[in-house]
Amino acid sequence: MCCTPIGREEKYLDELRFVVIAAIFFKKVYPEGRIFVGTTLDAKVPDYLFNLITFVRFPFEKAPFAFTRQIFYKDFINSQHLTDDTLITGCDVIFCKEIGGLTNLCEMALTYRYHRTMPYCSDFILVKKDHKELALRFQENVIATMNWMPKEIQNGWADQLSIAIEIGFLNDSEYNGEIQDSPKIKNTLLLPGDEYLYTPNDFFSSEKNELYGVIRNDILDLDSLFGLASIKTGIHFKGNRKHLFFIFAYLCKSNNFIDFEKYKLKMTDEFLFKEFFTQVS
Repeated sequence: MCCTPIGREEKYLDELRFVVIAAIFFKKVYPEGRIFVGTTLDAKVPDYLFNLITFVRFPFEKAPFAFTRQIFYKDFINSQHLTDDTLITGCDVIFCKEIGGLTNLCEMALTYRYHRTMPYCSDFILVKKDHKELALRFQENVIATMNWMPKEIQNGWADQLSIAIEIGFLNDSEYNGEIQDSPKIKNTLLLPGDEYLYTPNDFFSSEKNELYGVIRNDILDLDSLFGLASIKTGIHFKGNRKHLFFIFAYLCKSNNFIDFEKYKLKMTDEFLFKEFFTQVS
């Protein structure tokens, strides 16, 4: 299940590409899985996508995105849509392998990163259908904590800070790439982001250095980028890596790792993967 406040009019299809690509990868991993996507109340959805995606209308524009996203997660967990174990992620996440047998080992799961400043990803949560009350209570607490933060923070790190408060901080030695237990919530696993929600960083070049904003002119290592498909469960193309999302997807299509043709999308390769053609040319 993916969530994004998709825009309207001329930007709508452009942003919708994330959802379409993520959904097709997800269907390769989970052929029987269903994809639900949050979108604005008045967004125009192309008819040919209804067989692939179920769109859930939600008033995203009434509050800062980070804050509203957590409200949407809460409402979705509490809705009639959640009838199976569900992965809730952002639309810039691509899954290449199954999560595995973790659903038998926990009642809820999140992912952790390797530092204390933003230790948890704010748009990844594994919700168990038989324990949705736990996930619902967790979301309500996260939103309650965010509620007293300034609006400027609500649209930034408020969700990550609130999640860290609810989950608890790991000891420094536990940020080690192993699956951990939540310090505060019973039967909740913390999955290492390096495997389950990998963020391309120093593995190959980003367009910008996030800390200093310096433009980098390194040549993109396409072989290494495509190689992630065989070694990572999930890949998170966050921040300035957004263009790599489409480059990676086109490489997977070209190498027959993923099949786009059977979905009969009315989108050309030049439109769907335009970042690839722009970057490589």
